[in-house]
Amino acid sequence: MNGPEDTQAPAAETTWDALVVGHSPSLQAALEASPGPDGQVVDAGWQWRGQPLRLVWVTELGALPSLDSRRFKVALVGGTAGPVQAVCEQLRGLGSRLRIVLCAEAPALEADATVDALDLLACPCTEPQVVRAVVRAALRHADDLCLLDTARSEIVRQMTLRERLEGIAAMVTGITHDVSTPLGVASTAGSVVDETARRLLGADLKDERVRAELGDDMRDALDILTRSLDRARRLIDSFKQFSASQFSNERAKVQLADVVTDCVMVLRSELRRARIALEVHAPPDEDLRWDGFPGHLGRVLVNLLQNSMRYAFEPGKGGKVSIHLDRSVDGEGFVLQYVDDGKGIEPDVLPRIFDPFFTTGKGSGGTGLGLAISHNIVVNLLGGTIRCDSSPGHGATFVITLPAVAKGDGGQYVNGLQELMPSTRATA
Repeated sequence: MNGPEDTQAPAAETTWDALVVGHSPSLQAALEASPGPDGQVVDAGWQWRGQPLRLVWVTELGALPSLDSRRFKVALVGGTAGPVQAVCEQLRGLGSRLRIVLCAEAPALEADATVDALDLLACPCTEPQVVRAVVRAALRHADDLCLLDTARSEIVRQMTLRERLEGIAAMVTGITHDVSTPLGVASTAGSVVDETARRLLGADLKDERVRAELGDDMRDALDILTRSLDRARRLIDSFKQFSASQFSNERAKVQLADVVTDCVMVLRSELRRARIALEVHAPPDEDLRWDGFPGHLGRVLVNLLQNSMRYAFEPGKGGKVSIHLDRSVDGEGFVLQYVDDGKGIEPDVLPRIFDPFFTTGKGSGGTGLGLAISHNIVVNLLGGTIRCDSSPGHGATFVITLPAVAKGDGGQYVNGLQELMPSTRATA
């Protein structure tokens, strides 16, 4: 039987699978479907939003853990051999997004609180039309949750991209200022070289002392010109490498000190304006070669540095930031310590600093995504850990541990983001 009123296109998936647990003659009659072997797909006799409704029947509860919970939007529970509450608890463990419907054949739960706690929907009626209406309502609810998840993910994606582009724009401004200084010096040196060359070539200078002075001037100007152009080149190269890696999900083997140096280089102007002195410490004879995603680790460091510039110090006073790199105690990975001597973090704020959208700086343009993204990158992509130790008046210390080889898949990430917002998506 087709549902003519449910013809709009589905939100994200094109197939709506329902999991049927136990025996339910009323459900079979309503959906015009007969049970198949456990775990096999059976097509129902009607459609949902233009797509065939596919059912998977399970009579043995031991088969539930082996199923891919992400396929199912609705679980329909009939008569089961075990206690119905235990069955529903096991189903709820598949994910908070799953809609669970108790069919007429399912034993009634005694306490309403259990129904509320497990977020269950009861269908005590066996009339096919009523059963179909209940199933449609559950599917529609699942579709709404899918739309909500999609909208949330898009909002987070847009905000994350905006924050990153704003950060890149600030870096461009800073690097432009940094590059203009050596280029200005180079231009002046070039003018000296030009004038000296004209004097040497345009006149018959017989005075050896004058010729020697002009030669010295030429050498000094060329030396200044070379050093200034080399400084500008290094600044531009660092910015090119850093900005390219920020949008790259490619894995690479790099020295951790180089990743830190590139971040410091491109943020040098901002740090100087904020009056922040930065020191990087690494064992001189230690090989800190890391197999991971330097662009994403760079994003973490930039977020920490920008956080310090925004929140750690009183405006105009500045302070000190130290970054310490070393191998872990077991020698199987690395430890990065980021320390500032700023104001510190209040005890009621500290447990929430990695929560998405939590910020104490809404008035200063904070989005509350920087540390949440950093935590997500370190834990989910790099396979490490990140924690913060802080108290008011004693600065903050972020400790990041990294395995020698990053565990995640860079292809899953967009702008350093996988899944940040609390979601109704099913989790295994």
